[in-house]
Parts: sequence; C-alpha cells; structure tokens
Amino acid sequence: NLFKQDSKMLIVEPIGLLATEWFANKYNCQVLIVVRHPAAIISSMKRLNWKFDFDWISTQPMYLNKYMDSLRDELLNPPLHDDIIGQGILVWKILHNFVAKMEERHANWIIVKYEDLAGDPMQGFKELYGRLNLCFTNKVEQSINYYCFNNNPSELPLGQRENNKRNSFDAMMNWKKRLDPNEVKRIYDSINSFSSRWYTEKDW
Repeated sequence: NLFKQDSKMLIVEPIGLLATEWFANKYNCQVLIVVRHPAAIISSMKRLNWKFDFDWISTQPMYLNKYMDSLRDELLNPPLHDDIIGQGILVWKILHNFVAKMEERHANWIIVKYEDLAGDPMQGFKELYGRLNLCFTNKVEQSINYYCFNNNPSELPLGQRENNKRNSFDAMMNWKKRLDPNEVKRIYDSINSFSSRWYTEKDW
C-alpha cells in the first residue's frame, strides 16, 4: 500500500493537476490545490519562454467531453505557437476550469489562493496546517521565515533553481514588472469573467 494510515506523505505534482481526481480516487488522499493569479502564471511563461502544443487534446475526446467542453472551440483552434500571452491565457483557462469543477464536486478538497499564502505566509500556513490537521511547530515557523523572509530576493536569475528562498510578498507581484499594460489588459479581458471566481477587480 503506497500510503500508510499511520504516516503522512506529501506529494507535490503541479503537472499532474488534471489527474487529481483519479489520484484522489485511487489512493484516497487529501487534496490541496493552490490557485494563482492568471497574470502571474502567464508572466512566468513569458519570462521562461514556455510554449505549448495543444494537439494532445484532440487525442483525448473523452477527457475533452468530461472536463473541457466549455473550452472546446478554443482548444481545437489554439493560439499560434509564438503567441505566448495567448497560449498562457488558454493554459490558465484549462487548468482553472478543471479546478472550478473540482471545487464544485469535492467539498472536502482544500483549495487556497497562492496570494493568501504569499501575502502573509505565517498566518496563511498556520491556517492551512489547521485545515490539514498538522502540527504547526517552531520548526515550521523557522522554515517559513527562512524561505519567505523580506530580505530574500523577489526573483532569481534564469536557470537558478536550487535556491527556493523568496521575498514572498514581493514575488507575488512580479507580474506587474514583467507584463506591459497591453498584455495585462488582454489577459484581463480574456479571463476576468472566469477568474473573478477567485480574483476581484482590486487584484488587478
């Protein structure tokens, strides 16, 4: 048995988000999903020059019908490969359309906003630990201070992955420096009707 009842295992799998329901059913585990502001996600894609191939969706019609029917036209006619902002908009919609469905279907799943954790890490994680029935120890507090402290950089040089220390409050606002006003407006106009489920006008 992968999960023992007398121990807790944490599995972090951002790429596996769309398989979360299968994973939860298969292993009867507690699910925690972290939602993040669309402009923040897309600005990271722009910075890293990430591009996507959406052809995979045409090979999985059952998945498209079950989870992504509202995005069918966009998925079958995706943005051009060099249009990173357009691709990022569609990627955010794919992921968070799924999250919204899971939020409606699984009342016991925990879904939090990244900004609620990054804006006040100590309080945010203390509340999260309580919801997960975990002990919020002095060691946990020390780790949060170490990784999220104000003296940490808000951004690391490209390619530097081994250092996870950030000024969490400043880091969550990096998108405002990476995106120009026209890009922010495009993202807002394309996503706000849906992202308003989690983000209000003041978050933009």
